Amino acid sequence: MVYTAIITNAEGVMMAKTRHIQARMSQRGIEQKLLAMTLDFGVEHENGRVILNRQGLASLMQELRDLHQAAERAVIKGGLVIVRSGDTLITAYRLDSYRPMTGAGASQQVEA
Repeated sequence: MVYTAIITNAEGVMMAKTRHIQARMSQRGIEQKLLAMTLDFGVEHENGRVILNRQGLASLMQELRDLHQAAERAVIKGGLVIVRSGDTLITAYRLDSYRPMTGAGASQQVEA
């Protein structure tokens, strides 16, 4: 097989694209974004096929609507900050509510 291009999926895994798939994508009007979307959100089957059907697309579109609504709420809050330590989430607050500590209190640490 001759590999001529590389695509990266949502997990950051790089996959080679053959000349064959590039030719078929061109002939069938399948854009790079549609290929990536199918790889990211489709269902992988044992035979090597990844399928993104109408039901999967409907679910994806609902997830996108929900994500859009959440992003609008985040904009209203002025952005968000999450403080974490490794895999542990410690706190969350609005970005516009952050005021850096100055003066005497800045050097004090709170013990839990």
